[in-house]
Amino acid sequence: YGTWHFYAADEIADYARKHGMTMRGHCFVWHSQTPGWFFSSFGEQAGAELLWERLGEHIGVMAERYGDVVEVWDVANEVISDDRGEFLRPSPYLDILGDDYVAQSFLLARQILPDARLFYNDYSVLDPVKQDKIFRLLEDMLDRGIPVDGIGIQGHWNIYQEDLAERLDRAIVRFAGLGLEVQVTEMDLSMYRHEDIETRYSPPPPELLELQARRYAEIFAVLRDRSEMVTGVTFWGVSDEKTWLDNFPVSGRKNWPLLFDEEMRPKLAYTAIIDF
Repeated sequence: YGTWHFYAADEIADYARKHGMTMRGHCFVWHSQTPGWFFSSFGEQAGAELLWERLGEHIGVMAERYGDVVEVWDVANEVISDDRGEFLRPSPYLDILGDDYVAQSFLLARQILPDARLFYNDYSVLDPVKQDKIFRLLEDMLDRGIPVDGIGIQGHWNIYQEDLAERLDRAIVRFAGLGLEVQVTEMDLSMYRHEDIETRYSPPPPELLELQARRYAEIFAVLRDRSEMVTGVTFWGVSDEKTWLDNFPVSGRKNWPLLFDEEMRPKLAYTAIIDF
């Protein structure tokens, strides 16, 4: 506690500045990788005032250090519950700050970053039940004048989802109807179904690489068709040499979800995206 480690982030930011690139700021409020000390004080649970103070400091430091190169900021990430019977995901943020903490986080971010584009980001947005809850959250905040500029639809999908492009198209139109920017974030197309923990490939079969390329082509056909609504696309990794899916949901199972292979050579999926 009390020490900032900027080295890795500075490297990325300096590379972006040097090459005229922009970054996505991810993220201010997230249940998963916020350290435990952030929510505690002298061995007890921190109070709301202290937690808001810490969150404001975090946002302020990020804004000062990277605001010149970050194009949009994910203010809140994955706060909607996957449980059909719950609305907000249980978390220390919810416990300490209360039911309105998402809206208040956006207000705090706007206070510190008056000119920034502020986004909500989540996965499984194409799931009808979860999408309805996310839509309800964003619609309510917008109706109250909360400064939300866009939604990030995480693209953690797989190659077996035949209606993926169709469902993505509907989601884009629906959220754009709220006046929001829509971006596809964290995109990767797994070679495995999420529930399949038994199958392993080495290497991936050619027919699955072809199917992956077809799915990427279908997705990007939608994104081009809705380009007036979609303001950005980001991938969750650069090449298959290193991907979080090598260890999720099965630890140590190699996956090949991206546009470049393990040797940084363009795959069929890359060609499918750029050749249209």
